[in-house]
Amino acid sequence: MFPSARQIFPVIVAALILCSQLAISPIVGLADNGDYVNVTGPLQLVPATPVTGAERYFGFVIPVWQHSPAERVIVRLFTSTLLPTAAVYYLTGPFTDGLLGLRLVGLAHSALLLAALWLIVPIIRSPAVWIAILAVLCDVAYFSYFNSFYMDVGSFLFLMLSAAFYARIAASYGNLRWNMGGLMIAVLLFLTSKLQHTFLIAPLLCLFLFDKRIREAVSIKGMVAYALLLCAAVWGMYQRVPQDYRAMAAYHIVFSDLLLNTQDQEAVLTELGLPREMTTFRGTDAFGAESGMNHPNYRSVLLQHLSHAKLLGYYLRHPEAPMRLTLAALKDGAYERHFGHGNFTSSAGKQPGETSHAFAIVSDTRRALFENRPLLYAFYLLAVAGGLIYATRGALPSLVLVAMAGLEFFLSALADCKETGRHLFLFRALMDLALAALIYQIARRRQTAA
Repeated sequence: MFPSARQIFPVIVAALILCSQLAISPIVGLADNGDYVNVTGPLQLVPATPVTGAERYFGFVIPVWQHSPAERVIVRLFTSTLLPTAAVYYLTGPFTDGLLGLRLVGLAHSALLLAALWLIVPIIRSPAVWIAILAVLCDVAYFSYFNSFYMDVGSFLFLMLSAAFYARIAASYGNLRWNMGGLMIAVLLFLTSKLQHTFLIAPLLCLFLFDKRIREAVSIKGMVAYALLLCAAVWGMYQRVPQDYRAMAAYHIVFSDLLLNTQDQEAVLTELGLPREMTTFRGTDAFGAESGMNHPNYRSVLLQHLSHAKLLGYYLRHPEAPMRLTLAALKDGAYERHFGHGNFTSSAGKQPGETSHAFAIVSDTRRALFENRPLLYAFYLLAVAGGLIYATRGALPSLVLVAMAGLEFFLSALADCKETGRHLFLFRALMDLALAALIYQIARRRQTAA
């Protein structure tokens, strides 16, 4: 049974918003900070026109890419985010001489979000709820990622699809087996979209193992097999992680935060098993030329001794450090968007790094409310999480969603203090899911009372 024209109206509105920003010049995207290689590297994609400086990194979006056989294949990290881009490239490549327009990738990403919205069209009937969903999910803070090769875009889209399939299961709408199959595929893709999100396997497995609706749809043997598949996929991702990648995030914490906020720098290094003379790297960035990671005498020491396990022990012994990092993450998260990454192509006539404010009502409003007010922002987040748990009487899905958001926040806050605002991208998406679910619960109660 197909939805009525009135029901699909929100999906049409979303499609018009996305197409107007992602496909019509001047297109909106998100400039590369060096992480594009995780998606472009395996496909040997490079900018179609040689670019340097701000046109290559941070300043502008590069609209056209091409396949370069001369480039070596780079598989830095395993990511399912590669799949939409690869599909577009292999479907269009034979007709474009290896060229790949970024807006085609953006439209493919948009199609996944529209599919998620289409799936919940029959479930959500309240106009107020749809207004809230469209205002939040069709904000430039999210769709600017669609015209990019960041792994985060896959994380967001596969999360939305997972939520949509679960909503159908919870509402007992449609074929249970088809919905369950869609949920299982979407969750697998979500967990393998980015290494940071693999930790969310724990709350997600709790949902699969203890939710009665899921248990009715999948046999015990099937559930065990699926759980093993998820664990194997996560384990496989960790086998692909370069050794220096593991150490770089910890390096940022130690040399860009801990040593800048202590009077006894040598004691901090000693406690972490690092040479005392490395205080000379205080304030350096792991990616910078002056970094200890690039020093021939210290690189091997850092790779051997720097780890998040040691950082966790340090946090437990020095609770003021994680509290400071948590407060800093709240300040970064309140910005809603990661400024400094341009949203426009160089041909748009904008300044390097300039951001778009079209369809930014939600992100701009929350930034105006919470910027430089980390405690107020924390109160807002706790109110949304607490409100959802209260409105659903502590239902398992609400607890799982809040737990996932909490894990994402503290991983972003305590595991790497560089670009924390961008690392909080999925945390904000999870909290916006919680906000939408809370609004839905309130609207449903009012309808029931009426």
